[in-house]
Amino acid sequence: MNKLKASIVKDLNLLLKDRVGLLLMFLMPLILVVLISALQNNTYKLLNEHKLSILVLSHEEEEIVSDLIEAINQVGMFSVDFKAADAQSDVATEMKSSDVLVSLVIPTGFGDVLKKKMNEINKLGSLCLLYICTFIYWLVLCIVISFS
Repeated sequence: MNKLKASIVKDLNLLLKDRVGLLLMFLMPLILVVLISALQNNTYKLLNEHKLSILVLSHEEEEIVSDLIEAINQVGMFSVDFKAADAQSDVATEMKSSDVLVSLVIPTGFGDVLKKKMNEINKLGSLCLLYICTFIYWLVLCIVISFS
């Protein structure tokens, strides 16, 4: 215990004699915290003040498309410009005329494909639930048999 106490006292004496080292040890982390906080604050301000313009060209009029556009709007990072596209719409000219950097083209049959995929996922979920219930049934049955 005396060796530990002597080592601590010796290191404290050396540290107190080195005023520049002591100052750097406590001042540099404070400067780093302030600097990083200021940089991140500017980045958050930049992201929150400026929204990315996005053009949505839809070849069909369904409720799913309007739900998708509403979900994009709720993110808060995008300014959505919606246009119903006809068969002859050119994405590049529409983007130039709308002055946007990003476009989303919704093809014909998007709603049907999405509904089909959702039904497949629901069926798969139901099948997984059936397997889980069967597993729990057999597990409980094995536990009851083992305690009998």
